[in-house]
Amino acid sequence: MHLTAFALGLICASAVAAPVTYRWHDGVSFQTSTQEKGGKSPVFRDASGMRRSLPGGVLVAFRASTSEARVRAWAKAQGVKLLKKVVASAERVIWLVESPRGIASLNLANRIHQSETVEYASPNWLVQLEAK
Repeated sequence: MHLTAFALGLICASAVAAPVTYRWHDGVSFQTSTQEKGGKSPVFRDASGMRRSLPGGVLVAFRASTSEARVRAWAKAQGVKLLKKVVASAERVIWLVESPRGIASLNLANRIHQSETVEYASPNWLVQLEAK
């Protein structure tokens, strides 16, 4: 699944926020009714009720044919810091890019996804897992 974020505007009229929905290009959506406080990420829920948050970082995928020199030049041009290569396969190479936690990482993933050099970008979601 390609995780490309298209965030809707955040509009809050009071201290208790109405749910805000974030939709992905493939129809998956997430809702949150919490606000960022003290640099902490709001908690999001997907349609199944699974909780997730944005601890910081953006996962950026490049085609395997993209040289590391080109990736580094792209990062410099975008003004982002490459933290580490997390996956390398015959099809793609995925890098973790530094970002603040919370909505800022969602916004950065949106911006990065617009780059023609990038195959896809996704915030580094922290997902709640439950033992079965």
